[in-house]
Formats: sequence, structure tokens, C-alpha cells
Amino acid sequence: MDHSWVILGIRSPHLACAGQPPAAGLYCEGSELLSGHEMSLLTTLLLAAMLATLVVLVVGLIGFFHGGEFNRKYGNKLMRARVALQAVAVALLLLVLITSS
Repeated sequence: MDHSWVILGIRSPHLACAGQPPAAGLYCEGSELLSGHEMSLLTTLLLAAMLATLVVLVVGLIGFFHGGEFNRKYGNKLMRARVALQAVAVALLLLVLITSS
């Protein structure tokens, strides 16, 4: 079996892992840890929360740099949404790490 690192459920065939212990959020495919499992629901939710955080961050930054009415109306709401999404992403990351060990 081909041994490659799996990072948050996504296979990385370019990184060999033979003889190396897995780090947080990683496991060696073909090892005893999560052998044969596909990306879990928690991992999918984590990736969605991370992507949503990134989108809100980018929209907020664009609004901040452009200024104007959009920034006055939505700037603080976007910042609060980003913080909430980051909290969800961190909680999901902890759940993924706890359930994967």
C-alpha cells in the first residue's frame, strides 16, 4: 500500500510518511489510525467553516479598504461574523483532533 500523509482528510501523495509519527491533524494513510476512512462529516464541516471565515474576512477587508457606506453599515457585523466563524472552526478542529486519536 502506498503510504502518504492525509492532512485534515485530504490525501497528500507528495509527502512520504514511512517511519514518521503523525502530527496533529495528520495521519499516515495505511497506518492503524484512520486506515481506509474517507473524509468525515466533521472534517467537511471544518473545511466549510474555514472557507466561510476566509470569505467573510476577505469581504470585510475589501469593504474596509474601500470605505464608504458599505463599511460603515457592515464593517462591524462582518468582524463579529468572522470571530464567530473562527470560534466554530476552532471548536470543530478540536473535535476532529479528539475523534481522530
